[in-house]
Amino acid sequence: MFQFDSHPPIFGRDAPPQEHGRTIDIISAQPGQTTRCVITSSWLLTCRTHWLGHGDSKPCFRTPECPWCLMRLPSRWKGYLCGFLTTMLSTCIIEITSGAVESCPALIDQGVDLRGKVITLTRVGVSVQGRVRATLEDRNFALARHPLPQPFDLLKALFRIWRFDRAAFTTKTITEHEAREQIKEGDA
Repeated sequence: MFQFDSHPPIFGRDAPPQEHGRTIDIISAQPGQTTRCVITSSWLLTCRTHWLGHGDSKPCFRTPECPWCLMRLPSRWKGYLCGFLTTMLSTCIIEITSGAVESCPALIDQGVDLRGKVITLTRVGVSVQGRVRATLEDRNFALARHPLPQPFDLLKALFRIWRFDRAAFTTKTITEHEAREQIKEGDA
Protein backbone atom coordinates (compact mmCIF):
# COMPACT_ATOMS: atom_id res chain seq x y z
CA MET A 1 0.00 0.00 0.00
CA PHE A 2 1.35 3.43 -0.92
CA GLN A 3 2.21 5.62 2.07
CA PHE A 4 1.91 9.35 1.29
CA ASP A 5 3.96 10.36 4.32
CA SER A 6 6.97 8.25 3.30
CA HIS A 7 7.14 9.55 -0.32
CA PRO A 8 6.38 13.27 -0.45
CA PRO A 9 6.07 15.03 -3.80
CA ILE A 10 9.00 17.22 -4.71
CA PHE A 11 8.14 20.90 -4.79
CA GLY A 12 10.15 23.94 -5.65
CA ARG A 13 10.24 26.70 -3.08
CA ASP A 14 7.84 26.92 -0.19
CA ALA A 15 5.52 29.87 -0.61
CA PRO A 16 3.70 31.91 1.94
CA PRO A 17 -3.22 31.80 5.02
CA GLN A 18 -5.91 30.56 3.11
CA GLU A 19 -9.04 32.64 3.44
CA HIS A 20 -11.49 31.31 6.01
CA GLY A 21 -11.18 27.65 4.96
CA ARG A 22 -12.41 28.30 1.42
CA THR A 23 -10.85 26.72 -1.60
CA ILE A 24 -9.04 29.33 -3.65
CA ASP A 25 -9.71 29.13 -7.39
CA ILE A 26 -6.95 28.12 -9.78
CA ILE A 27 -6.92 30.31 -12.85
CA SER A 28 -5.26 29.49 -16.14
CA ALA A 29 -5.38 30.85 -19.65
CA GLN A 30 -8.47 29.76 -21.60
CA PRO A 31 -8.39 29.16 -25.39
CA GLY A 32 -8.28 32.40 -27.32
CA GLN A 33 -8.47 34.51 -24.16
CA THR A 34 -6.07 36.61 -22.14
CA THR A 35 -5.91 36.43 -18.35
CA ARG A 36 -4.29 39.22 -16.30
CA CYS A 37 -3.52 39.02 -12.62
CA VAL A 38 -1.32 40.73 -10.03
CA ILE A 39 1.19 38.34 -8.44
CA THR A 40 1.28 38.46 -4.64
CA SER A 41 3.95 35.78 -4.04
CA SER A 42 7.63 36.43 -4.61
CA TRP A 43 8.49 33.22 -6.44
CA LEU A 44 7.04 30.34 -8.41
CA LEU A 45 6.21 27.09 -6.59
CA THR A 46 6.69 24.12 -8.92
CA CYS A 47 5.91 20.42 -9.06
CA ARG A 48 5.02 17.70 -11.53
CA THR A 49 1.34 16.78 -11.65
CA HIS A 50 -0.81 13.98 -13.04
CA TRP A 51 -4.02 14.87 -14.87
CA LEU A 52 -6.77 12.53 -13.62
CA GLY A 53 -9.52 13.94 -15.82
CA HIS A 54 -12.73 15.77 -14.92
CA GLY A 55 -10.78 18.86 -13.79
CA ASP A 56 -8.74 16.93 -11.23
CA SER A 57 -4.97 16.69 -10.94
CA LYS A 58 -2.63 15.40 -8.23
CA PRO A 59 1.07 16.00 -7.55
CA CYS A 60 3.51 13.36 -8.75
CA PHE A 61 5.48 11.72 -5.96
CA ARG A 62 8.46 11.10 -8.29
CA THR A 63 8.97 7.58 -6.90
CA PRO A 64 8.27 4.13 -8.34
CA GLU A 65 5.44 3.86 -5.77
CA CYS A 66 3.58 6.97 -6.98
CA PRO A 67 -0.01 5.71 -7.36
CA TRP A 68 -0.62 7.74 -10.52
CA CYS A 69 2.67 6.67 -12.11
CA LEU A 70 1.66 3.07 -11.35
CA MET A 71 -1.57 3.76 -13.29
CA ARG A 72 0.70 4.96 -16.15
CA LEU A 73 -0.74 8.47 -16.09
CA PRO A 74 1.73 10.90 -17.64
CA SER A 75 3.03 13.75 -15.51
CA ARG A 76 3.78 17.30 -16.52
CA TRP A 77 5.54 20.24 -14.96
CA LYS A 78 3.33 22.94 -13.42
CA GLY A 79 4.09 26.13 -11.56
CA TYR A 80 1.84 28.02 -9.16
CA LEU A 81 1.74 31.62 -7.93
CA CYS A 82 -0.42 33.49 -5.42
CA GLY A 83 -2.46 36.05 -7.29
CA PHE A 84 -4.98 38.85 -6.90
CA LEU A 85 -7.69 39.53 -9.48
CA THR A 86 -8.28 43.27 -9.34
CA THR A 87 -11.44 42.94 -11.46
CA MET A 88 -13.05 40.72 -8.81
CA LEU A 89 -11.03 41.86 -5.78
CA SER A 90 -10.28 38.24 -4.93
CA THR A 91 -7.27 36.03 -4.40
CA CYS A 92 -6.48 33.14 -6.73
CA ILE A 93 -3.85 30.59 -7.63
CA ILE A 94 -2.21 31.26 -10.99
CA GLU A 95 -1.28 28.09 -12.88
CA ILE A 96 1.87 28.31 -14.99
CA THR A 97 2.80 25.86 -17.75
CA SER A 98 6.21 25.05 -19.22
CA GLY A 99 5.25 27.02 -22.34
CA ALA A 100 4.58 30.08 -20.21
CA VAL A 101 8.06 29.77 -18.68
CA GLU A 102 9.66 29.32 -22.11
CA SER A 103 8.05 32.56 -23.27
CA CYS A 104 8.86 34.36 -19.99
CA PRO A 105 12.01 32.93 -18.32
CA ALA A 106 11.82 35.59 -15.58
CA LEU A 107 9.16 33.39 -13.95
CA ILE A 108 11.87 30.97 -12.75
CA ASP A 109 14.74 33.47 -12.44
CA GLN A 110 15.62 33.44 -8.75
CA GLY A 111 16.98 36.97 -9.08
CA VAL A 112 13.51 38.32 -9.92
CA ASP A 113 11.00 39.10 -7.16
CA LEU A 114 7.61 38.45 -8.80
CA ARG A 115 5.56 40.13 -6.05
CA GLY A 116 3.58 43.07 -7.42
CA LYS A 117 4.21 42.21 -11.07
CA VAL A 118 1.28 41.81 -13.44
CA ILE A 119 1.23 38.54 -15.34
CA THR A 120 -0.62 38.20 -18.62
CA LEU A 121 -1.36 34.64 -19.80
CA THR A 122 -2.58 33.93 -23.33
CA ARG A 123 -3.49 30.49 -24.66
CA VAL A 124 -2.70 30.36 -28.36
CA GLY A 125 -5.45 29.04 -30.65
CA VAL A 126 -8.80 27.49 -29.81
CA SER A 127 -7.67 24.24 -28.17
CA VAL A 128 -7.58 23.77 -24.38
CA GLN A 129 -4.21 22.12 -25.02
CA GLY A 130 -2.82 25.11 -26.93
CA ARG A 131 0.48 26.59 -25.82
CA VAL A 132 0.33 29.26 -23.11
CA ARG A 133 2.43 32.39 -23.42
CA ALA A 134 3.22 34.70 -20.50
CA THR A 135 4.44 38.25 -20.07
CA LEU A 136 5.35 40.16 -16.92
CA GLU A 137 5.10 43.89 -16.36
CA ASP A 138 5.31 46.23 -13.42
CA ARG A 139 2.04 47.13 -11.74
CA ASN A 140 0.77 50.40 -13.23
CA PHE A 141 -1.11 53.24 -11.58
CA ALA A 142 -4.56 51.84 -12.46
CA LEU A 143 -3.81 48.57 -10.72
CA ALA A 144 -2.00 50.24 -7.83
CA ARG A 145 -5.25 51.78 -6.52
CA HIS A 146 -5.95 48.40 -4.87
CA PRO A 147 -3.58 47.56 -2.02
CA LEU A 148 -1.54 44.46 -2.74
CA PRO A 149 -2.61 41.73 -0.30
CA GLN A 150 -0.10 39.54 1.45
CA PRO A 151 0.43 36.15 -0.20
CA PHE A 152 -1.64 33.32 1.22
CA ASP A 153 -0.20 29.91 2.13
CA LEU A 154 0.06 28.45 -1.38
CA LEU A 155 0.97 24.91 -0.32
CA LYS A 156 -1.93 24.81 2.12
CA ALA A 157 -4.30 26.00 -0.61
CA LEU A 158 -3.01 23.40 -3.10
CA PHE A 159 -3.18 20.62 -0.52
CA ARG A 160 -6.78 21.57 0.21
CA ILE A 161 -7.62 21.39 -3.51
CA TRP A 162 -5.74 18.09 -3.86
CA ARG A 163 -7.34 16.80 -0.61
CA PHE A 164 -4.00 16.05 1.10
CA ASP A 165 -2.77 16.65 4.64
CA ARG A 166 0.07 19.17 4.59
CA ALA A 167 1.71 17.61 7.65
CA ALA A 168 2.54 14.54 5.57
CA PHE A 169 4.76 16.44 3.12
CA THR A 170 8.05 18.25 2.99
CA THR A 171 9.38 20.74 0.50
CA LYS A 172 12.71 21.07 -1.23
CA THR A 173 14.14 24.28 -2.61
CA ILE A 174 15.48 23.87 -6.13
CA THR A 175 17.70 26.05 -8.25
CA GLU A 176 16.75 27.78 -11.49
CA HIS A 177 18.83 25.15 -13.36
CA GLU A 178 16.90 22.30 -11.66
CA ALA A 179 13.60 23.98 -12.58
CA ARG A 180 14.71 24.21 -16.22
CA GLU A 181 15.66 20.53 -16.14
CA GLN A 182 12.23 19.59 -14.74
CA ILE A 183 10.60 21.56 -17.54
CA LYS A 184 12.75 19.77 -20.15
CA GLU A 185 11.75 16.39 -18.63
CA GLY A 186 8.11 17.40 -18.95
CA ASP A 187 8.51 18.10 -22.65
CA ALA A 188 10.23 14.75 -23.33
